Amino acid sequence: DDYIPQLERLGVVPSAGLAEALGGREQKRVKLAGQVSQISERVSQRGNRYAFVQFTDRTGSFEVTFFAEPLLQYKPLLQSEAILLVSADARLENDMVRLQAVRVEALVDKISKQKGVTIDIDTIDGANHFFSTHLDEAMSSISAYLDRTDDGRNMPNSALNDE
Repeated sequence: DDYIPQLERLGVVPSAGLAEALGGREQKRVKLAGQVSQISERVSQRGNRYAFVQFTDRTGSFEVTFFAEPLLQYKPLLQSEAILLVSADARLENDMVRLQAVRVEALVDKISKQKGVTIDIDTIDGANHFFSTHLDEAMSSISAYLDRTDDGRNMPNSALNDE
């Protein structure tokens, strides 16, 4: 609960809101935060390791599939007791949301790097048609840009204003 404002700034989806976060799409990249409650490692017929990792958050639990590469890369974090920030590809399959790991980091590390990036969106009569129908898409694009630009630290100083 102490991290709720930071989780909201990071665009973290609570586990109870996963289906809603997909917004009718078949697939979407989402961010979740939680603590590992169980790891079930397996070996495929081809000999590749993978794991089903159960997480708990403040609204429930969720399971993320880690295939060989991300499992090897993030295993030390998964075995820690830290609260983790998980970026995953979410897809709807048989009315259930399936999650595949893309990236994992300790939430406290991500929050400590977070900068106070503010985007103000105001309204101009007759000119708000784009943002009123595309705001979620714009914010998702900006969030992805910040993720690619070293957590926003190297982002040019600019703000998105639509007055």
